[in-house]
Amino acid sequence: MSKGERLCSIAILFFAIGSCGSAQPNTQQIDGRAPAAPPYSSSSCPQGNEYKDGCPDAASGPTLFPNTLDGYKSAPPWNVAGVHFAVGVPAYHPLKDPTVSPPPNGCVLRDTSLTCSGTLTLDGYDFSLHGGTTLVVTGGNVTVRNCLFIVGPNQGALGKIVDVSGAADATFINNEFDGANIPVTPQRGQTVSIASVGKITFQYNYFHDSGGDMIDFSGGPQVNIVQYNLFKDIGLKTPHSDTLQWCGSILSNSDFGFNTINQTRPGLSGMGLLTMTSECTGAKISNVLVHNNTLISKARDNFGAGATVAQGAGPATADHVAIFDNYLDPSGIMSFTASPWFPTGYYHSTLPRPSALHSLWDMRTGSPILVPSKWKRGSVFSDSFYVYPDASGYTPALSDVYSIIASPLSGTAASGDAITFTLEMDEPWLVTGAPKLLLSSGGTANYMKGSGTAALTFTYIVGSGETAKNLAIIAIDLNGGSIRDASGNRANMDGVITTFSDLSIR
Repeated sequence: MSKGERLCSIAILFFAIGSCGSAQPNTQQIDGRAPAAPPYSSSSCPQGNEYKDGCPDAASGPTLFPNTLDGYKSAPPWNVAGVHFAVGVPAYHPLKDPTVSPPPNGCVLRDTSLTCSGTLTLDGYDFSLHGGTTLVVTGGNVTVRNCLFIVGPNQGALGKIVDVSGAADATFINNEFDGANIPVTPQRGQTVSIASVGKITFQYNYFHDSGGDMIDFSGGPQVNIVQYNLFKDIGLKTPHSDTLQWCGSILSNSDFGFNTINQTRPGLSGMGLLTMTSECTGAKISNVLVHNNTLISKARDNFGAGATVAQGAGPATADHVAIFDNYLDPSGIMSFTASPWFPTGYYHSTLPRPSALHSLWDMRTGSPILVPSKWKRGSVFSDSFYVYPDASGYTPALSDVYSIIASPLSGTAASGDAITFTLEMDEPWLVTGAPKLLLSSGGTANYMKGSGTAALTFTYIVGSGETAKNLAIIAIDLNGGSIRDASGNRANMDGVITTFSDLSIR
């Protein structure tokens, strides 16, 4: 988008502003050109509302890239950011000059930086003016919305235009972050740096054309909520770049869902499109979801869509990381990995325990990408498509079921005895109706409790004449009910099939 092409006459037309002043309209231009009228706008939500994909709450206005999914045999069934609903600064939203319009109380302008702390909102500022004004958040609860950030000469070799540190909750909604394709320091370039303690939220933003990494997370403890954003063409001017990067992060209760990441130009020689990983020692990651993302790799680049915790720099720990229901086009994968996790010994990987990984779909074919548990060369993607357990042999669950605990764990049960099965799930699930587990004894275990939690309990009362040596759960019958998460996904219950070798029925 070229701010020089934001015409005051358009602002007058849409806002009846008498003179340009410091407010300038945002015409959401793409590659210097205003977009044609798209078939979608944020009020339409053409994919319906089965998923809580962000579309109903998106700002009104045209979408940036409505034709992104054209030609795919199988596109995501949810509304896709930037395709079906608008992201970035809403069309024709007036923007103020932060060096002219007084910032809110709690913000101080010094040279080329605006430093803010406290409970405040920055709404409708153009941080691209005058070579770029860096936004620095040092504490408090700061909301940044409807703002334009373009990396300029003032951002230096790192290309950093947003810096959040200290004890700060920060929320970024409906902003545009343009890296301006500026060369940055190799392996250190970052457009947005998050090194704070607190909750960080990015929703409905448009990120594009960064020289290096787009968002670098470090420090903590943090909660990261990254949802309904569009990332396009990241890491174009450095030999090592990532869309999102974590370095020694302490991270919990975080969600990365319904984002679009579209790489159309070469770049991303680092961890690729979206990889839940930590590149530095000391990471502690717990209860993280990576789901319902649309990942497109059309250019020749490296790629990752998976989970690893320690990458080369030293030990780290993680638990309860789930990656599921992501759709991708991996046609641009070069020679790195398209794996759900890194191979044995590669970067000294340690996988989250427990973790879950399933439902990675190839949009070109409509087929699932298989997740074997050993090295696989010569895949349909490239000779460097690897799928491995970690160095200790651990492999994540390939469903939403981490484990099942029977109580009692062993022994022989007779008619009238009760056996309880507790399913440890990868996230809270909402249960409706009366699902039941089908057992090898001929009996059933009925759903009892746990809706809204990550532990679902089923109880089996042994019936007369039912027998089984090594009792097994052989299937689940939803029985007209459902098991869905807060985003609308149906639970993958493949992992429910289990044999209890020390438990019998007579």
